[in-house]
Amino acid sequence: MWTALPAAAASLLPVRVGARFVFGDHLVAVTPLIRSADGGRVTHPTGLARTCGGSAATDRPRLLDSLGTPIEGNQQMTVDLAADATGSGPITVLLHGITEDARAWEPLIAPLAEDGTVVAVDLRGHGQSPPAQSYDPVSMAEDVHALLERLHLDTADPLIVGHSMGGLVAVAYGARYPVRGVVDVDQPLDLAGFQAQVRELEPMLRGEQFAATIGAVFAAMQGPLSDAEVARLDALRRPDQDVVLGAWAPLLELEPDALDAMVGEVVAGIEAPVLCLHGIDPGPDYPAWLRERIPTAQVEVWADHGHHLHLVDPARFVARIRDFDPRR
Repeated sequence: MWTALPAAAASLLPVRVGARFVFGDHLVAVTPLIRSADGGRVTHPTGLARTCGGSAATDRPRLLDSLGTPIEGNQQMTVDLAADATGSGPITVLLHGITEDARAWEPLIAPLAEDGTVVAVDLRGHGQSPPAQSYDPVSMAEDVHALLERLHLDTADPLIVGHSMGGLVAVAYGARYPVRGVVDVDQPLDLAGFQAQVRELEPMLRGEQFAATIGAVFAAMQGPLSDAEVARLDALRRPDQDVVLGAWAPLLELEPDALDAMVGEVVAGIEAPVLCLHGIDPGPDYPAWLRERIPTAQVEVWADHGHHLHLVDPARFVARIRDFDPRR
């Protein structure tokens, strides 16, 4: 999640009261598997694998670490990701948001798998995928490509769909590898607004109040999600402080101009169609800002749908994906 909070929800962020936090009017308490197309499970090893020397990775656009610093090819590390693969036909990859995992997409996997192979991924440091030293979007995109190659899936033109943090990873993937399209779900690439909010929360994110703080942030963005979906997502989330701070390192440590430059590096060169769906309005100036960086991008706002718009109206989301996908 790198999404600015809606104005009405910003007041719901936790406020310190002694050693406790108040969220709105409520006290906030601080408290590798791959599925085959036939539904069976296939074990796959997990861990870290170094790509160096004469690998194809050294010929790709330069990688950036969490602070936007170029990484030399022989320093690149990819993580063997856990994933669920369902169906057959054209590849659609689903990338979750921060602290979630592939299970967040469960209501959408079966309908999307009617049209092809759906690969729901646990990104590094999430779900059953191991942690890593860096959580920048380019490294995570490299992980995803390595996963598809390892599974011997067609990497010629996958559709990459990402929610929140996964949306940024999806765009990073599309800037580096052939895709038939990218879908970014509620992840504005203009990070200035969210950066200011995260910096206000930094002491709590780095301290013992991390769990309460990150929980309040998610609660403030849930929008009209059903109680059942809220409970389901809460049950699968794994808020790991090191992972969150690693993923948000650019927000916490870069100046706004450097952060914008980093985003420019991440998305540079993308030519495939990019569909950006937002349940939280990124503002009237965002479409023009985005098209300056990604000319193929189109922005749609699903008003008052919240951060998980794809789970608020899954039927509409699946229909929109099918309409956008050139292979459907």
